[in-house]
Amino acid sequence: MVDEPNNSQLFVQMYLTLTRTIIQNHFFEEFGLSRLQAVTLANVYQHSGISMSDLADLIGNTRPQITRIVDNLEQQGLVQRQKNSNNHRIYNVIRTPKGIDVAQKHLRHVQKQMETRLNQLSSTEKQELVTDLNRSIQLLTKAGVIKAAPINHLDIF
Repeated sequence: MVDEPNNSQLFVQMYLTLTRTIIQNHFFEEFGLSRLQAVTLANVYQHSGISMSDLADLIGNTRPQITRIVDNLEQQGLVQRQKNSNNHRIYNVIRTPKGIDVAQKHLRHVQKQMETRLNQLSSTEKQELVTDLNRSIQLLTKAGVIKAAPINHLDIF
């Protein structure tokens, strides 16, 4: 009898699978972005006005690493830093029109890739996947594993 994987093994398997999928997506290189810059831009796109510290926590990098990444994105006109109106020692990172355009193009590309792959599933299988993914996001958010924004907040189109 084959042992069933436990919850953490399943989570690691899903994480590695999603990471591979993201890494294999070379579309962001068209914009001169590294993978980490693309992830940072996507998070600023989703959470415009996020503080540098919160952005570092969200991505899982140190503040100095995020500072270098945001410096580069700012030089490219993809994000902008503003002093927090309540605390002038804190800087918030906001979207720019150019950053919005690049993030939307990237997200549309990823969405198109996923739709192509998921079209191999039946309608019933697609619905099951959507239900399971929504529930997984809710539970992972509740457990504090991820910080998820509502899907309509992504405003892809």
